[in-house]
Amino acid sequence: MKIRHINIKHFRGIQALSWTVPEGSIVCLIGRGDSTKSTILDAIKYALFPSWNPSFNEFDFFQTDTTSNVEITITLGELPEELLRDNKYGLYLRGWDRSRKCIVDEPEDGLEDVITVQLIVDQNLEPKWTVICDRFEEEKPFRVSDRAKACATYIGAYADSHLTWNKNSALSRITESENILGLLSEASRAAKEALNADRDEKLASFDAAATVAEGIAKKFGVPVSEEGAYKAQLDTGAINIRAGGLSLHDKNIPLRRLGLGSRRMLTFGIQQEGLSEPHITLIDEIEIGLEPHRISRLLKKLNEDDGGQYFITTHSPVVLRELTVEQLSIVQIQNNQVTVNGAAIPSIKDNIQGKIRKDAGAFLAKKVIVCEGATEVGLCRGLDNHWTVQGNDPFSFHGVAMFDAGGSGQIKNTAEALIRLGYDVFVIGDSDDASFSADDGAALVGLGAQVIRWDGDVSIEEYFFKHLPWEAVQSSVRYACSMYTEQSISDQICARIPDVADLSSLVDTEPLRAAIGSTAKEKSWFKRVNLAEEWVFEIGDSLNDGSTTIGAHIESIKTWVVDA
Repeated sequence: MKIRHINIKHFRGIQALSWTVPEGSIVCLIGRGDSTKSTILDAIKYALFPSWNPSFNEFDFFQTDTTSNVEITITLGELPEELLRDNKYGLYLRGWDRSRKCIVDEPEDGLEDVITVQLIVDQNLEPKWTVICDRFEEEKPFRVSDRAKACATYIGAYADSHLTWNKNSALSRITESENILGLLSEASRAAKEALNADRDEKLASFDAAATVAEGIAKKFGVPVSEEGAYKAQLDTGAINIRAGGLSLHDKNIPLRRLGLGSRRMLTFGIQQEGLSEPHITLIDEIEIGLEPHRISRLLKKLNEDDGGQYFITTHSPVVLRELTVEQLSIVQIQNNQVTVNGAAIPSIKDNIQGKIRKDAGAFLAKKVIVCEGATEVGLCRGLDNHWTVQGNDPFSFHGVAMFDAGGSGQIKNTAEALIRLGYDVFVIGDSDDASFSADDGAALVGLGAQVIRWDGDVSIEEYFFKHLPWEAVQSSVRYACSMYTEQSISDQICARIPDVADLSSLVDTEPLRAAIGSTAKEKSWFKRVNLAEEWVFEIGDSLNDGSTTIGAHIESIKTWVVDA
């Protein structure tokens, strides 16, 4: 089976979600923390739960409001033949229109046969699984044996249970037996017999106590079958080797003692080995415990499995760089409404893959500042540091990341792509290059972005040195001297202003400001992220005055960052 559509209502942090699942064997959910990625995986897990009853509580209800039922509705395709029979769910079949990505209630030629499974949890915390369609008012129970046919397996951060012969564990699936519990009972009896064979050596103290207990029994009139009948024995009922008690070992060392990454890799491998038939596998935080080379190898193995449908979540840029844009879906939450958008939007698909590989981390944020280049990235990082020192929350707290567009000519298409993917976008660019024009900025504003394009056909350096307070200009020059040499900076400025003999004779004039700004631009004083970051941190106090021209721009960045 494969999932075609998911609808979730009133489940944990999700008030409502309707999501058409993209084609392909891997669906990777990305987005900032608390965007309900893991909740979506849990919803799938519960809807296809392969045992009788999972445990629910009031915290599984949206805002703990148990007056509104939890509803998880999943439409399944690629159905096994036995589920298509009339005595199963044949009468409840619906159609899935692949071209329009929608459900048609009547199955038709040219449409994929699907069933829609619904899990309802009411205020009594009792789950109810049914198969539904609009043609029948009466629902049909979705039996646990049929839920198991979806082969839905959940692998969370800790997967130790899959390294035991537990019910529904990965190891159990590759064990050639239809009665694992029976085999475990035999193991218990074998342990009893082995211990009894060494009774004189290993149980002497226990048998001595048993003899005393037998004497007490006789004194109190408790019947004893025969003399010397009381002995120490393993009680196969009380200490039975239950499911989960038998685990995988490397010689005498249980494999649960391996490192987290090794345990998870082994679990993934065993899981694949035991699922030759189509399956649905849910992996939360796939990168946990894994080095980049292991992540790469794991994703390669998952990509080779055409029979499976993998739903994974990640916060790792490494994972994003290993996947294609078709495999990424972005989860976002706003006003309790959750949306999931596939990254492979036709209008941006061709250029978004390269951007993900360039700066995958930005795609894991909620809000993105698109920067023309390294200087603008450094500007934002310097502001972040300065505001944090002042006691404000850092950019990361607000889910903000910076993206280096790599030049003015890349600003517009980068910002457009991010906006279409559902990100909040702020743009910072120079105005001295026609490849990012005023019309381009206005077009982005029309799409919902906020834009700073420095006034006056200037670069960021020219704009800052024109509008900064004079004390900040002097501080900036001193910082440049500390990064390079005072002599080199002096020579560069004095070459443009012949009347200036050295830096000690600088006097605030417009020509001098213009000369310093153009020199900083052409000589790349701050064209590296770390240099621009330190520069802005040095002059941070001069940027706080919102009544100045430059302060108003900086204040607009701050307002956007903290705006929920």
